Amino acid sequence: VGLLESVALGVACSTFIFVAAFYRSGVVRFLANGLHVRSTIERSFLDSDWLDQNGDLIQVIVLQNYLFFGNSSSLQAYISTMFEEPDPEELKRLDH
Repeated sequence: VGLLESVALGVACSTFIFVAAFYRSGVVRFLANGLHVRSTIERSFLDSDWLDQNGDLIQVIVLQNYLFFGNSSSLQAYISTMFEEPDPEELKRLDH
């Protein structure tokens, strides 16, 4: 095995380890909604009142690390589930 092949193998292995480490650690650092996280922008009383009443409609996702193909597709799937309507049968089962 030559020097060039050894360097290529080392780069390939380190890239694989790098991607695997960031994929395992996840992309989402924390979740919040508009009731818990507010901007520092000064708003009118009507706007502030609307945000107080409807802040739960605003979702904030703070990301960490790098986005790769694997974890970006899992992030997209996670965000899609945030907007799905709950299953009525599941709600009945949780209610009991």
